[in-house]
Amino acid sequence: MWTNESIDSIAMKHFPNINREATLKRPILYSNWLSKHYMPVEQEKLRDYVQARLKVLMLLLPACIVCQYCSVFCRSCKVNCISWSN
Repeated sequence: MWTNESIDSIAMKHFPNINREATLKRPILYSNWLSKHYMPVEQEKLRDYVQARLKVLMLLLPACIVCQYCSVFCRSCKVNCISWSN
């Protein structure tokens, strides 16, 4: 993929002494959801956090439906989703 090649070449150009395998390991994920700081995160930890938040969302919004076409959670899907169906 050209984006990965570009990231690798720019990183090696400007930081030639880095450990390429460790530093540019894919996927490259950064988030401030797991801490108060925007920093690298592990994919599994981020996935676990998002899954837990989605469970809470589903508990808080029991009347919501998930539109089968756009996968949007909403109470008034008829208004917000043009592809709404029963």
